Amino acid sequence: MKLCHICKSEIPENESKTLEFHYQGFPVKIVTTIWNLVCLECEKTIWIKKFQESIFAEQVIVFSHPAENQPTKMTIDWKKLDDIKWSEKKEEVLIFLQNLGILSAKKANNWQVISDEQMPLGPRRDEPLSFTSAQHAADYAKALFANTFYNWNIVQFGKVLSKDEALQM
Repeated sequence: MKLCHICKSEIPENESKTLEFHYQGFPVKIVTTIWNLVCLECEKTIWIKKFQESIFAEQVIVFSHPAENQPTKMTIDWKKLDDIKWSEKKEEVLIFLQNLGILSAKKANNWQVISDEQMPLGPRRDEPLSFTSAQHAADYAKALFANTFYNWNIVQFGKVLSKDEALQM
C-alpha cells in the first residue's frame, strides 16, 4: 500500500498516470510527474498552485470574465511569451500551454508556422511544438510575424494555409 506524501491518503495501485480536470473553465490534461508519490488530487493542487504563483504564466495566459453568465475567455499574449528570456521560465509557460491544450509535442493532426525555408517558427525553436488548432497558430504568427518581410505558412500535415489566409482568420 502506497500513501500520498502530502495528504497521506492511499494511492490505488492502478491509478492513472494522466490527470484531467478543469481550470477557469478550460480542460487541463497532464501526465503526472510525481506519480506514485502523491495522489491525483494533490497533483492537481500542486499544478494549480504552481500556475497561480507563476508571474510569467499570469502575464502570458490571461483569463478574463467578460460578463455574468458568459464563459471565461483565455487569451495568449504571444509577444510576452516571446519576450521571456529565461529559458527555464519560458519552458514553464510552454508546459502550461501544453497542459491547457494550446500546444502539443505531437505533430500529427496539429499545426506549425513554417518559414519558406521550411524552418519551424514556433515558440520553441530547438524542439518545435505544434499548435492544436489553426487559429492558435494564426494568432501566434500574426502577433510575431505579420509585419515581417519574409514569407511564412501555417502547415498541418497534408494542409497548408498561406500567410494571407492566416491573416484573414
